[in-house]
Amino acid sequence: MLVVLNATLKYSLLSSSVLALAGLGDSFLYIYLPANYKSLGLSVFWVGILLSVNRFTRLLLNSRVAYHLSKHGIKTITVATIVMAILTTLIYGFVNSIFLWLIARVLWGISFSTLRLSNIIYALQHNKQGFSLGLSKSITEIGSVLVLLIGPVLILHFERSLTFIFLASLSAIGLLLALALPQLKIKPVARKELILSFPSALNILVLLNTFVVEGMLVVLTGRLIYDGINISALQVLTIAGFYLAYRRICLIFFSPLSGWMADKFGFQSLFNYTALFLVIGIALIAFGVTLPGIIIAFTFSAMNASVAPGSALTQPASMVKDISDNATWRDIGAAFGTLTGSLLLNISYLHIVFMVSLIPISIGLFVQFNNSKKKTIYNGIS
Repeated sequence: MLVVLNATLKYSLLSSSVLALAGLGDSFLYIYLPANYKSLGLSVFWVGILLSVNRFTRLLLNSRVAYHLSKHGIKTITVATIVMAILTTLIYGFVNSIFLWLIARVLWGISFSTLRLSNIIYALQHNKQGFSLGLSKSITEIGSVLVLLIGPVLILHFERSLTFIFLASLSAIGLLLALALPQLKIKPVARKELILSFPSALNILVLLNTFVVEGMLVVLTGRLIYDGINISALQVLTIAGFYLAYRRICLIFFSPLSGWMADKFGFQSLFNYTALFLVIGIALIAFGVTLPGIIIAFTFSAMNASVAPGSALTQPASMVKDISDNATWRDIGAAFGTLTGSLLLNISYLHIVFMVSLIPISIGLFVQFNNSKKKTIYNGIS
């Protein structure tokens, strides 16, 4: 059983700041590699592999991470993992071998999986769990936005190695914050619990939502805009960049709001209704109302993602297992959605793709609403 801390946001703020600082090198890599892969001796193929291998690493290791967190203590593993994240950022500044690149990206996948799970657990210790989760999500996204602003300026004035050394130095602040975290006592995760459970109706909907929005839509936003408006490729790139930036802004500003609403109206209710509006956004895209559809989908996807971990909880004793499973199904959706979106970049009639995706996601939403209604009736009787 988790030991619930007093009603303060201190530890949620600390853990989310640790994750935000740890991810600076990874966030910058997403704009650095595509622009500089030739000078690094890499091909476009390897850029795609390097930017996605960390996600597939998480698919395999989320449950193993949950086991070690419960066995060795959340603070202990968090401190060790932020050190590993700092080292991966340093490696980015000096590595030239594709083998070492792969090692660094796998290590970051392990780091992110661990720090994300740790961060969610610390956030759930606050008595206002929804607001704490939402604020935590917002802070972690601020780190990504920060590095997207300062990274290009750094690389413009300094060489690659100095830029990543500077980012690693900022990440080192996260180590000091991790040391200030309390040690949490949790029920050890049994080895049999390491196996990914068959997804609940909620996790199936999370899988479908992330596949369509965080995977396909993120990749295909530019193409959808280009198909719908007769403008230049440069204008498309600018508009697509705005919409993707808007997605980050939603995660920063709407996550605390959705968390507050979850505390007021319940995790399940907010999860269900944000998923409903997310589906409405996809439907608008499917029927050619592209730009409003993208805005609605990104807005409610951000709100839905911030409350999903709290919505996935079944009982206090299985908290680590529930969070780990929910994160894994989210990773599966995002990873394969991104891959699918990349394969669909050159096809015509993309709106039909989103129209087809409406079928499973609508069924999943119906089942989730139905299950939530049954739980409410059952809880009312008991």
